[in-house]
Amino acid sequence: MQDVIRIREKNITFLVPHHEIYFVEGQGEYIRIQTEQRSYLSMGTLKNMLLILPEDRFFRIHKSYIVNTQFIYGIASDKIILKGSKHEIPIGVTYRPATFERFKVKENDKVKMLPDICHLEQ
Repeated sequence: MQDVIRIREKNITFLVPHHEIYFVEGQGEYIRIQTEQRSYLSMGTLKNMLLILPEDRFFRIHKSYIVNTQFIYGIASDKIILKGSKHEIPIGVTYRPATFERFKVKENDKVKMLPDICHLEQ
């Protein structure tokens, strides 16, 4: 199973498909993996998650966040809005140029909605 990550939480190992992950948040020595169904907390780093997750689908937008590009619905100058989720993820200052370049957005745009973001990635 290549399209899943193994998350150990307490004494249980969960197999979470990549396509279900909205974002990964770094929390010190832990990472929180958010899906539609639930949130998982496990030991790990964002740096290691970037090595595991496919780079064509996951993108680091902040020192504490990696997002699944399939769930991006809108981009503002300082945050990403995820569809199917109530989460707004901040865009870190150092990650802004790469984020705007990747999604062909100008930093001055108030909010650019990207309902077909998957098509931009191809």
